[in-house]
Amino acid sequence: MRYYLLALSLLFATSTFASELDRVASALPGNEASFTQSFTPKGFKTAQVESGTVLFGTLPMMRWSYTKPEEKLFVFDGQKSWFYSPADKQVTVARIDDARKRELPFLLIGDPAARDRAFNVRESKVSITLQPKSGSGMIRTATLTVDPVSFDDAGSYDVVVTDDCGAAPSNAATLSVEFDDVPLDNPFHNDILTIATAGITGGCTTTSYCPVNDVTRAEMAVFLLKSKYGADHVPPPPVQIFPDVPDDAFAAAWIDELATLEITSGCGGGLYCPDRPISRAEMSVFLLKTLLGSGYVPPTPVGIFADVPLGSFAVDWIEDIYNRGITAGCASNPLRYCPDADVPREQMATFLVRTFLGP
Repeated sequence: MRYYLLALSLLFATSTFASELDRVASALPGNEASFTQSFTPKGFKTAQVESGTVLFGTLPMMRWSYTKPEEKLFVFDGQKSWFYSPADKQVTVARIDDARKRELPFLLIGDPAARDRAFNVRESKVSITLQPKSGSGMIRTATLTVDPVSFDDAGSYDVVVTDDCGAAPSNAATLSVEFDDVPLDNPFHNDILTIATAGITGGCTTTSYCPVNDVTRAEMAVFLLKSKYGADHVPPPPVQIFPDVPDDAFAAAWIDELATLEITSGCGGGLYCPDRPISRAEMSVFLLKTLLGSGYVPPTPVGIFADVPLGSFAVDWIEDIYNRGITAGCASNPLRYCPDADVPREQMATFLVRTFLGP
């Protein structure tokens, strides 16, 4: 049988494909995905094709709703299955043991112990092949493959599943990107994954995000304009507005566009200071000017943060992003913002998601 799940994660050698597949599936409770299955029953010469949607509960619970060529419903709770055919007006209840799971390998998603009992497992960085340990049954092999691409291609994967019926690609799938230096327990993980999947960042290397590295003013220009205009945005050719940003410098076109939009006038003295880290106070101005335009004027400040008194640089912009829910500050009791602290790349992800990509 062939199943296409239209939400997977980019997988890396930091752990095995099988364990990553289980981890991703276990994170799906309440989510729904489309699937297509093709199989050739014994005694038939032509393949049968069916499609529908699958809803994951807390694994191994799942519900497969078939819509084509006819409606039917398959529900599994880990021990029993319920099969309902509206055409027959009948519900069939069956206990699913390991022998039966060899006929229905998709039931082993998220259950590595049962998978190891029923199948010999071969895997690479991008695929898992299951071969039943018993020679009986209808399934000889089943292989799930995720075509590897670079971070720059996040969101444009094809998912291919191959079995004895052959191989065929799924429809285009929107896929997430995982970095090997951003574990799931990183408090910024979800926001980093969001901007990577949106194509706003490709990381700092082919597999890493460098979450604690400070964001430079050059990097900030790219982050801001991609967040506002989309991953496919291409800035106009550079015209060297700043003497310290020649046309062949990193992000020159992005920096020049930021200046043309009057979002920045540089760091002083006619310079831009592209390699200098950006502070949290400066970031508040850049975020709102990029979002709302260079003519935007924030409300009058009232003195929200203990370390940003009235009269401080960017106090009105800082309080504005606080009131918009873009920041909660850097500490509480008393509430503080840390305006002079540099912005690390992990914090930048959250600033961008809350400013440009939130609901």
